[in-house]
Parts: sequence; C-alpha cells; structure tokens
Amino acid sequence: MNTGNSESLNVEIVSLTPAETRACNELILADAGDKELAEHLGISVCTLREHLQVAKAKLGARTRAGLAVKWHTLTCGGLLK
Repeated sequence: MNTGNSESLNVEIVSLTPAETRACNELILADAGDKELAEHLGISVCTLREHLQVAKAKLGARTRAGLAVKWHTLTCGGLLK
C-alpha cells in the first residue's frame, strides 16, 4: 500500500461514527451472524446492517469481508491512533 492510499484511508476512518466503529469492531472480533452481533450491540439487525453498509462506503469496501480486512489493517496496522 502506498503512502497516498494510507493517508486517504486514515482521513476516511475519522468520519466513522462511534456506532459504525463498534459495528466494525464486532464484525472483526465476533464469529457470529447479524442477529447475534446486533443483540450484543443492543441494536436491531436493520441498524447493524446500516452501520456496516455506511462503513463499507466510507472505507471503499465492496463486501463485508473487504470491510473487515480494511478495518483490521487500519486499526492493527498503526494507521489509527
């Protein structure tokens, strides 16, 4: 990944809401379906899906797997401080 891409991803991550951030974290940490993730977060399945959809758009991911990879890279790769 080149520096330009890292910087643009870092700028985009700042715009995630706390709810979108929690949804991304749960997607990475939990091996569960939407219903279980939503229950754990105390939100509806519809709301969980909306948070993940918006996060995908903000981070430029096409799939949930792509979102998980980008989120993991940003949070574990040292780009998010």
